Formats: sequence, structure tokens, C-alpha cells
Amino acid sequence: MENIFDVYSDFITTDQRTQRPFNKFGSYTVTSYFQFIRHQIILPPDLIKNKKVLDLGSCFAASGAWCLHHGADKYVGVELQNSFCNQSKKNLEKYFPNGNWEVRQQSLTDFFNTNTEKFDIVIALGVIYQSVHVENTIKNICSLDCKQVIIETAYPRLFDTVLEQHNIQDIALLNRLQTLSFIEYKNYFMVSETTNQRVAIESALPSLSALEILMRSFGYKLENNYTELIKSNFPKNFEGRYSCSFIKYIIKPLDVLPSFEESYKKENKLLESISSEINSYEGSWIFDKSVASVFVQHAEQHIPKYYEVIEQSVQMCEYFIKNKNEKIIDIGCATGKTIETLHNRGFTNLVGVDNSQDMLDCITNKDIANYIFSDTLPADNYSAVICNWTLHFINQKELYLQSIYKNLKPNGILVLSDKTKNEGIELDLYHQFKKSRGVTQEEIIRKANSLIGKMFIDSEFWYIETCKRIGFSEVSIINSAPCFTTFLIVK
Repeated sequence: MENIFDVYSDFITTDQRTQRPFNKFGSYTVTSYFQFIRHQIILPPDLIKNKKVLDLGSCFAASGAWCLHHGADKYVGVELQNSFCNQSKKNLEKYFPNGNWEVRQQSLTDFFNTNTEKFDIVIALGVIYQSVHVENTIKNICSLDCKQVIIETAYPRLFDTVLEQHNIQDIALLNRLQTLSFIEYKNYFMVSETTNQRVAIESALPSLSALEILMRSFGYKLENNYTELIKSNFPKNFEGRYSCSFIKYIIKPLDVLPSFEESYKKENKLLESISSEINSYEGSWIFDKSVASVFVQHAEQHIPKYYEVIEQSVQMCEYFIKNKNEKIIDIGCATGKTIETLHNRGFTNLVGVDNSQDMLDCITNKDIANYIFSDTLPADNYSAVICNWTLHFINQKELYLQSIYKNLKPNGILVLSDKTKNEGIELDLYHQFKKSRGVTQEEIIRKANSLIGKMFIDSEFWYIETCKRIGFSEVSIINSAPCFTTFLIVK
């Protein structure tokens, strides 16, 4: 997709934030690529086509350019600072002279007090924390009764303060901290348009879970959390911020208020269930004998499209490799299902590598391949590398991808399947898939607990960018399922 911010360059070059220094507490530096990827994630073209979009705190109207370019019926920006308004009008007039846009110089309070217009989508990027009256701001946004609200704001500073003071490196602990529901009130510094000096304003920084509670109280539920996806592309630029979307839902009133006794019984039952889950936690996930002996059945229950991806991997080898004596390696070969399928299709020079001896011990036909127990990639000259559902268990996965590139022949292929999402609606769909295969809720929770600190998940964008940076010539997505993506990568 063409980067429209290279075409409509005024929306970038006139933005003062291109020169803004980095601030880990939520300030980012504007570039055309940052704006392009960020908008592609939070405002996909099919979402905004034929919609009326309201942009609160519109700044230089870059979101307006994105929306109008992708077919929005109308764009309305609301911006307090006069020079920002004047410049955004010049930018929009230059590229979108047809008049289906409007920029209003107003405070949010004045806008909410005077507005009578209806909108389909409300964008609120970087405005929630610019007042202590965060609950009132959320209430006013939700009172517009639009279908979707997209919010980007800053995390409470407490997270960073606690981690720095106590030198905490535990990512799992950081994630748990960020589930706390609270609003932090701070002095927030901004540059005055009139004096060009830093001035302090009173600010409120809600945690994501607090924001979710507020939005739900006004009839909106969390649909997507885009934070990790954006951060995977711009880790420094998106430090200290989070981005998410909410959709309108119908609140069903209670017909009968349950008695205190009934509520108490339900709460007691829930606590007992949680205790049971905690007591049944057996530690970290290990590919030992207990897993190896039932690995294929386990994979069928926990890996969407398990057989389909294996079949597709073999098909890619058949398409790209004409001499079936060319060397193929399966990284994370487990109990040898993919190797067996390759052998049955006539491939004769096969290598399997796994870092679990228990897995390798469960292979029934060891004569069809050279099976190697190793944590690293055996050095050789491969025509094809298959690496399915393995790399997300490796912390330094970029180094491993570099090793694959080094040991792959020119024009050789890498078929790579990995977990690329672990949140939001995709995680819900993934859990539904597991349950449809007979996995209980307790088993889902127990396995999730055992994998804390064991999986290192990056977005599909990370894989595409990293592989191209390493030197691969082509990277394509050839299959996907909730939380999983399969890539075809050509050297």
C-alpha cells in the first residue's frame, strides 16, 4: 500500500512534532512512516469508508488526510491552538478542495456544549490526559453515540517509577501492574503556543483497565488493543502510550436484582474455582515425556490448522524444489510429523532438529531423516527450511533468523509459522477453537500460566520487517488463524 503521507507531505513537514525530542512518558516524534503504519493499524481503510469521522485534538489534521483519502464521507477536526487550525486548513484545502471536511477551533468543552452533529467514528489521540476531568471527557465522547471510539493516551507514570526504583526486569510483573484499575493525577507539561514556553497543566492518566471500566459504564466495550502491534514497529516512539478501540454495545438491564445470599454463593464459588486453578498450576511448560507421548493429539487441540500448515509447507517445497534430493531441515521437528509427510512425497535428504530429546525419542521411523538434538541450527547448505510453531519460544529470534539466512542457499525458502498475537478478539477466538477441540477453561488457564516468560511474541509486521532487514528478498503471508501467522520467505 502506498504511503499517503509521502504523497501528502505537508501533513508531516508542517508538523512541529517532527523535531520533538523523545520522551519515554508518551511523547513521540512524527515521521511519514510512523503516521502511515499507525493509521493503517488503528484506522484501516474499510473501517472509515463512507463514514463520518470526528477527530478530537486534530493538531495538523494528518488523520483527516488519511480518512478523506480512504473514502470517509466527512471529516471534522477539533483543535484548540489557532496556528494548528490554520495550518491544518491549508493542508486540507491543498489536497482535498472538495469541501467534505471541517476544522473547528474550539476547546473540547465548547465543542461538546455546542455540537449537534452525529458521527460514526470518534478519534481521540493524545487528548484524554490533558485534563483532570477524565471521567467527564469520556462521558462527553460517549454521549455522541457513535459506533466506534479510538483512543490513544499515556500510561500512568507509576509503572515506570516502580520498575526503576526497584530495578524490576520481570515483564510478566509489568503486565500484571498494567492490569491495575486506577487513574493517576499529575502535572503534565506542554509548550504554550503564545509564549513558546513549557507550561504545566493538570493531567489525569488512566490505566487501560480503568479506561475500559469507564467506557463500559457509558455503553462501550473494548474491541481491539493496538498497543503491542504499534510498539513492535516503533518501540521507542510508542514507549509509555497505549492505543485501543471501543465499540457501542447494548446494556441489558437486570430483570431481577439477585439477593445478597445468592451473590455471596456465586462469589464463593468463583473464589474456590480460582484457588483450584492456582493449586493445579504445575510450573513452567516443558516439552517432556508427558507432552511428547501425546504431542500430535495435543497439537490438534492447541494449534489451529495444524495439518493444513504442514501440508502447505510440503506444497511450498514441491513448488520451489525440483530435485527431491535437495536438503530440507525442519526446525522444531517434535515427533517428526512434517518430516514424515515430506518423506511420503518423495523427498530424500531430510534433517530434523529439536531441543527436546524426549520429543526425538518418540519418533517411530528414524531412518527417513537425520535427527539432531540441538538448541541451535546445524550449519549446512539448505534448499528449504521449515520452522513451524517454534521461533516464539526463542528469545533472540532475530539472531536465529540470521542463522537461517546464512545457511540457506540463494533462492532457497523458509516456511515459518509462529504465534503473532496473544490478546483481544483473536485470543478469544483462539480459546474458542481450543474449547471446540475439547480443551477445558481450566486447562487453558493452566497452560497460559505455565507459558509465562516462555514465549516471546512479535507481530506479523515485525517478522516482515526483520526478514527484509536481514536480507531476504520476499516475505509473504500464506496462511493465518487466530493468533497465528504462516510466512513464505525467499532468500
